[in-house]
Amino acid sequence: MQREKQLASADDLRLLVQNAVNASPEVRQHNEELVVHEPFWHETDHAGCNWSISGYMGLSEYAEDFRSALQNVRSNYNLKS
Repeated sequence: MQREKQLASADDLRLLVQNAVNASPEVRQHNEELVVHEPFWHETDHAGCNWSISGYMGLSEYAEDFRSALQNVRSNYNLKS
């Protein structure tokens, strides 16, 4: 049984992902800052999540850091309607 996810606004979700990715050691080590795109709503998927983010502005070498931060926030939050 999955635990109930917290609800958050699109702006809050964007900031949660952005803060998480910018706090990653790899990004911090290079004094970079990524800007995460706005989340979008979709039907609940196989992970039990109703939103996603298409990408970010920043260097492509941080794609794995972005995916990790996104997955972590998606596992804990759903988009508030």
